Amino acid sequence: MKYLYAENYRQVSEFSYVTWPWLVEVIREPRKIEGLTTEEAKNSSPLIAAHDAVFKTKQAALKHNNFTLLRLDLDDYPYGKHVLERQLKELGIESYIIHSTANHTPNVNNRYRLYIELVESLSYEHWQMVQTYLAYYFGADDCSSRPQQMMFLPFWSTGYEFSIGVGRALDLKELHSKLWFWAVEFNCDQEDSIKAAEGLNIDVVTQPKTKLVGRQVSIIDLVNQSYDWDELLSSYGYRRQGKAYLPPESQSMKAGVYILRGSDGKDRYYSHHESDPCCIGRCLDKFDLIVVRSYSGDALMALKSLAENHFPDINKFNKKEWYRTQKNLQAKQVWSGGYE
Repeated sequence: MKYLYAENYRQVSEFSYVTWPWLVEVIREPRKIEGLTTEEAKNSSPLIAAHDAVFKTKQAALKHNNFTLLRLDLDDYPYGKHVLERQLKELGIESYIIHSTANHTPNVNNRYRLYIELVESLSYEHWQMVQTYLAYYFGADDCSSRPQQMMFLPFWSTGYEFSIGVGRALDLKELHSKLWFWAVEFNCDQEDSIKAAEGLNIDVVTQPKTKLVGRQVSIIDLVNQSYDWDELLSSYGYRRQGKAYLPPESQSMKAGVYILRGSDGKDRYYSHHESDPCCIGRCLDKFDLIVVRSYSGDALMALKSLAENHFPDINKFNKKEWYRTQKNLQAKQVWSGGYE
């Protein structure tokens, strides 16, 4: 088993590969960086991918379709690495690597990276399913299930910690693999939840929309076209778990926010979390979500603010178009005898 290796994040070609024993030694004795800030050290650090494709791009990884490593970003992990070791044992995982990051502060801000050795490679479909369940199980960010995501290898810093699990590499196709069984079950639960929600024929929020005149451009349409659901929800502190998202207010560990596709082909937000301010029993588009999250439900204030701050050129054009339309209307009224 081998993993794509890059000297730094800027490298785009002529990649090499590393193996599990090599990775273990790097974690045991991380590089010592002197005279650099944490950010500068990170930018000069090598990285590894979870596959052995020729290039690091998403397209190359998916086309190659051979994923050789499981890994997790564990930021804000609530426990020390001894609890992490116990959780791995409960999943039947023997061969693993845990190491802290440069921003790790023991018992205050626990930040770990986890690698799990595999017996054999996985297809993207199976790899992502297992990655998603691991992120849920450990309360991690699901960014590690992105095929193009690479992991920075550590450098020595104050408080550096590591742990090496020695044992059999993980065989997910083993008859009694708990991890595989639970990952499949979790994936099926999410798919069933989406189908159930789609079958409810949930109403769509209808925001008060200003009437467009002349050639004015809809700011609401621009907002909905300009944002990606993944990036928008991430900016508000949501955590992705496969096909679902966990809102920042939720105290549960299981995500219950889904992006549902309506009969009109548009994707909208629906939440099952009672603590979520966007859980209103109806589907929201991206503009609706921003109205709730950033403007306390005031759609007209949101419209004005978004137009002025995010689409200033369109806002200026719309104002000119409104003024031109009013002048034309006045002229029409004059010529038709509307004024004395």
